[in-house]
Amino acid sequence: MSLSYVCGDEGNRPARRPCGDRQASSIPSFDESRTGIHCMETRGHDSNQTRLGDASRMTLTSEHQTHLHHIFYALCRERRWALGLPTSFEFGYLEADNRRVQARIIFEGQRPTILFHPMAFDECNGHLVKGLLHHELCHYLLGPEVGHGPAFTSLEQGWSEFFMFKSETVDFARTLNRRKPRYVLSCESCGLKFERDTLPVGRMSCRGCCEKYSNGQYDDNYNLHIGVVSMSES
Repeated sequence: MSLSYVCGDEGNRPARRPCGDRQASSIPSFDESRTGIHCMETRGHDSNQTRLGDASRMTLTSEHQTHLHHIFYALCRERRWALGLPTSFEFGYLEADNRRVQARIIFEGQRPTILFHPMAFDECNGHLVKGLLHHELCHYLLGPEVGHGPAFTSLEQGWSEFFMFKSETVDFARTLNRRKPRYVLSCESCGLKFERDTLPVGRMSCRGCCEKYSNGQYDDNYNLHIGVVSMSES
């Protein structure tokens, strides 16, 4: 079982990683046959990451990775925690179209994985991402079975910046509720990029690269990376 804990509107209870199927659809904002997309549709999963697989997961930028490492060390100094290196954890993004969860820790594999809403890095005034990381590290220290009980509350509120973080996380929740993401699809092979308003359904590869290198056949080697370029007002 993969057990995870979330920070956000659902943060009062443990949450298993999405595994149920549902029918999903995506209405393109353009004619994909003319834009260089080669589609292989796979319907019926719950999120960007589970639908498209780890190979298409939104990649953490080097800037955000460096920022997380910096605040990891800062938190260890402030809380006097001996957690080793930040490379003891995997860091990544949550799916950008979720409006409820701001961060999550997943206890599975060789290293725990901490995921952040991608827009949290742009919306904060200095305490949001740091507080989200602190929240998930508290879960890590107490273990996957503890949840948000008194022991967790005492540990988290022992941080000097806790109430500034709580103010920012409330503001960020309001921001997520009134905004929707725009997605950018990019080919890491040739650099082609284009935007759309809806989250793609199924695997997509670069048509130009498939025609050039794979005789026009769909090829996983040229799958499109999916990221977020902006959050516009709903």
